[in-house]
Amino acid sequence: MGKRGGGGTQHTKFGIFFLPVGIAAPEMHLLPCPLNMRIGIDISSATPRRTGIGNYAHELARRLLRARGRQFAVLFNSLRQPAPGMPELALPDVTLRRLRIPGPALLRSWQWFDFPAIERLIGPVDVFLSPSTYVPPQRAGARVATVHDLSFMDPLNEPRSIGGRYLRWVCAHRLHQMHAVITDAESTVREIGEYLSRPGAPAFRGTIHAIPLGVDERFLAKPAPEAVEAMRRRHGLPEKYILYVGSREPRKNTPLLIRAFDILTRTRPGTPPLVMAGLGGRGTRDDEGAAGQLRRAGQLIMPGYVDAADMPALYRGAELLVLPSRMEGFGFPVLEAMACEASVLCSNTARVLEYLGRSAAAVCDPEDNAGTLALHMAAVLDDAGMRQRMRAEGRTAAARFTWELCARRTLEVCEDAARRARDEKKA
Repeated sequence: MGKRGGGGTQHTKFGIFFLPVGIAAPEMHLLPCPLNMRIGIDISSATPRRTGIGNYAHELARRLLRARGRQFAVLFNSLRQPAPGMPELALPDVTLRRLRIPGPALLRSWQWFDFPAIERLIGPVDVFLSPSTYVPPQRAGARVATVHDLSFMDPLNEPRSIGGRYLRWVCAHRLHQMHAVITDAESTVREIGEYLSRPGAPAFRGTIHAIPLGVDERFLAKPAPEAVEAMRRRHGLPEKYILYVGSREPRKNTPLLIRAFDILTRTRPGTPPLVMAGLGGRGTRDDEGAAGQLRRAGQLIMPGYVDAADMPALYRGAELLVLPSRMEGFGFPVLEAMACEASVLCSNTARVLEYLGRSAAAVCDPEDNAGTLALHMAAVLDDAGMRQRMRAEGRTAAARFTWELCARRTLEVCEDAARRARDEKKA
């Protein structure tokens, strides 16, 4: 578990910094920076139907671009998707470079030909930030990348997409070039440090920083009852339901959830339906039989992607959020559900747990069998006092995670990396 409260920075041979969030987030007061420092950032993942990493890029960029005394060069590349409508893109010190290069073609060119360099796309920069780990070729300036987790490096999670394979290639061939690597939690810092110091790996002279993510203020605001009811009507949801939010990739462990819910419906009368919201992903076949029966019985509802505007009401209406992932990054749904005063049962792989109190969420082991997970779900559903404590502590904890603090720490890392890059050039 991470250290909470108080100040304090932890250093290791990898230059690791753990930034606790057990205190109220300060305003975005920044260190002085050289005049005309130009910071580049890639927000190509911030598409309209964005999920975890896309949300991170979107929310982080909105706060970063508000910092005064800096110039920002923003890259958004998508053949078909529109650029995000964030008002910060219209600020006088912000330049948006809108490209329509097919994503797979650009990634292949970056990997195979080391071209085009980021300077050809957005001009020269003092530092370039890759919040989605799609690190481009770069000829000058500091390099900073966010690596949320290393799940795509796991042999059991073989990536099928060009993007996933590019992430693997980046870790093997470009990550050691970074002046700084940002991640979400201290445990991931250790994993990245171990990966970068593996036998035969190129020397890594940068720093690794753990910076917790934020939760948007709209999740903390209580929606009107009519807004929740309107959301239910749009998606065909009942008044009470158990909720899962995410894809159906193998690492998300959804077959276990479906089998556990099937057991729960047969052993606990009155169990509310399970709502599985999110894009399909790769999925698996071994849960299709039980899923089909549950859907035909009206006990399993799959509304697909739920628009960002509806997410606070979706969480607010849930009796329980269940996230049994085998491998999880920060765990956005956990934090967002807590902000909306929903009870949470999640696996011990969600990195956000490193920052939370013991009673903010119920925790399960993703290697448990379906019967054990069903018992965990029943225990939370049947204990009103537990759910009340989880809601109160969860909301208080979630309110401490602000995008302003995340952006301030990120900007400090980027500017420190730029200073070190300038010093290297002079040496």
